[in-house]
Amino acid sequence: MEVDGLPALCVNANCEYSYVAATAAVTAQTYDVNSMLLTVDGTSLPTSDFTLHFGGATCATGGTFSATQYSCTLTHAPRAGSHKAEIRVTDGLIPFTSGSDITINLVISGSSPSAANALGGDIMTIDGTGFPLEKELIEVRLESNDVNGDPVSSLCLIKTLTTTQVTCEVQRMTNEDRNERTLKVVVKNPRFLTRRREL
Repeated sequence: MEVDGLPALCVNANCEYSYVAATAAVTAQTYDVNSMLLTVDGTSLPTSDFTLHFGGATCATGGTFSATQYSCTLTHAPRAGSHKAEIRVTDGLIPFTSGSDITINLVISGSSPSAANALGGDIMTIDGTGFPLEKELIEVRLESNDVNGDPVSSLCLIKTLTTTQVTCEVQRMTNEDRNERTLKVVVKNPRFLTRRREL
């Protein structure tokens, strides 16, 4: 079932809950990529006892929070995807009644080495922006086609991860593949869009 457009799960066949209608609402949001400043406009917003998340990031200390606007610098850059600011209070999530999602692009600025041993074991470094800090939300693969034209890929296991750099260990590749491979980076978002970039 869904409550206010959000999925809800009943563990048992009978589900008991108490619905509390939201009095607060988010009406707009802006995000500055350079300063990492997030601004959220709304009505009847709480000024205490709440958490604010945006693309896997939270507010650093020193933000300003009023009943009509939140303004804060994020602790780190958000992951790639299309995001709404999520304000959680004791009763749940404050609804986003108007305004648009903010899209954070996945940018690959470089990768090295440019060749990898087919037996695997090479460590690849990928630079860019929009990477998540959670290993389970990113996947790196080297993709090509075999001699029959069928797609083949080898996983690159994540070793280290920051918002601007990924290192991964290339796994063994199939011997049937004689073609150059494409580097594919996928950032997964549990609730929103998946962002992909290929080199």
